Parts: sequence; C-alpha cells; structure tokens
Amino acid sequence: MNLTNLGDVDLIKGEIILTNHLKRNGNNIANRIKKSINLEIKKTLGIETDIKDVWVNSLSPGVGLCLWAVSNTGAIISTGTILGEKKLSSEKLGHIAAKEMSKYIQNEIPVDNYLSDQLIPLMAYVKAPSSIKVLEITNHTRTNLELTKRFTNKEYKIEKMRNFYKIHL
Repeated sequence: MNLTNLGDVDLIKGEIILTNHLKRNGNNIANRIKKSINLEIKKTLGIETDIKDVWVNSLSPGVGLCLWAVSNTGAIISTGTILGEKKLSSEKLGHIAAKEMSKYIQNEIPVDNYLSDQLIPLMAYVKAPSSIKVLEITNHTRTNLELTKRFTNKEYKIEKMRNFYKIHL
C-alpha cells in the first residue's frame, strides 16, 4: 500500500450545514461562507468549487462545513467538519476551511488527518512494505502505530519532510 501521490485536483466540493434557526438571516450566512471559501481557493489554488448548503432541524442553532476533493489518482481528501462558533464570523469560518484544504493540495497530501490512523492496521497486514504521506502525525495515528507494533511486531518509521510526514510500515 503506497499512498504518497495526490495527483491533480480540479474541483473542491463541500457542504455547509445550517440549522433552521438561522433562516431568519436568509442565505446570507451560507453565501458569506461560500464567498470566503471561493476567494481563498481561487487565490491560492486556482481551483473551482461546488459548495452546497443544507438546512436541517436542530434543538440549537449552529453551522458546520466540510470540504473535500477527489484527485485523478482516486485520492479523497477532506477537511473534516469545521464548526462555527458564536464569535467566529462566516467569512473567517470559510477562510479556515479553505486554508485547511489548501494545505493538503499545496503539499500534495493524499491521506488526510482523519484517514491516516485508520490505514495503519491495514498497512500492517500487507506483506510488502507500505507508505503513506500525511500532513501531520495525529495522536490517533501515533496511538495506532504503537498498537499495531505491539500486535504485529512490525516496526514503523516516521520520516519528517519539509511540510509533511511519510509513515513507513
């Protein structure tokens, strides 16, 4: 298993989940988030976006968003869900999500932070040496590396590069 090449990304998709409590503002919140994401992604990556807004029932007001991209190699990277906060503007929320996605694409990272720890056990049971390229080593990834080492007696190596890491197992 070698997941070290992101490939080309030509579209970033996303969903903005808004609770119906926020409808009094119309689509203003969603549009401000989308505009912020589009400006940042266009400026840093020059890639098109397709972001939908989804309104849901909830007991309390709130907003969350997730961006993802599929490359021509089949890699799927995601920001995970980024939650709005009371004192966080819509523009800032969009900016945070766009920056997170940009880090993956600019550094050609094919395995996002939410997938890396889940791949470790699979890598351990592949007979041939395996490698993945990640943006950072999360606590979950570090834990799964140690657990996998104990269960399989297979050693791992974390290689620190300039802006990313390679995990070899």
